[in-house]
Amino acid sequence: MIKTPPLLVLDEPCQGLDAEHIERVKNLVTWYCDYYNATLIYVSHYSGELPDCIDQFLRLGKGSCV
Repeated sequence: MIKTPPLLVLDEPCQGLDAEHIERVKNLVTWYCDYYNATLIYVSHYSGELPDCIDQFLRLGKGSCV
């Protein structure tokens, strides 16, 4: 994020974090995407970890889209 890329790809960025730090990551990612108008690809197994800036998502289940 140092060079302010227009596309962020985050794969399980909250893995192993406690609830307080998950909220910090979500807030930071939302701020970054809003401020820099960045596109985000965010991979997670938990919908509660998704930042507020996400307005589209693809859910996979049993090897196909659901």
